[in-house]
Amino acid sequence: MSITEIPGWQTLSAAELLAFTQSHPETRRPIPVGDLQFYLQQMGKAWLGLTGAWEGPLVDLLPGLPSELRDGIVLLLAHIRSTRSLTVDTTDPQYAPLLPGIVAVLGLDAAEVYALGGGRRFPALADEAEAQAAKDAATHSARVTNATALFAERMHAGDDPAAVMLQAWEDAV
Repeated sequence: MSITEIPGWQTLSAAELLAFTQSHPETRRPIPVGDLQFYLQQMGKAWLGLTGAWEGPLVDLLPGLPSELRDGIVLLLAHIRSTRSLTVDTTDPQYAPLLPGIVAVLGLDAAEVYALGGGRRFPALADEAEAQAAKDAATHSARVTNATALFAERMHAGDDPAAVMLQAWEDAV
């Protein structure tokens, strides 16, 4: 997971990178329905009762939640309960925004929930300083990669390696 997967990351400010990652909580791949259902049950948050209806603390919290989050969770639980559903497409904007809300409301470990879907597609940045540090690291890494490629391309027998590398580093973007 790297900010280099964010479209146009080089030109975005730290604030814009932070806003982008916060508004894109997608996972790398859809979460298998059985895995999410098992996880919710193991954490004691929600399970299917004998009647086939959802039970547990998540269901008890629903009436007090904001309508958008409540409706989304109801939709998600109905999707999980359907025998035709194989995955919860947390790569899709319909379900991805529900993850942070569910995690926060239930006090779940965000890393565990995202791991069910292969981790976050984009990094979870805590603040602008972390976003700037991630951008600086990615920019430096890209420059090292470019300089290495330029060095390999330009180095010839008899050349001074230090001089060739210095020029490659200066030319690397």
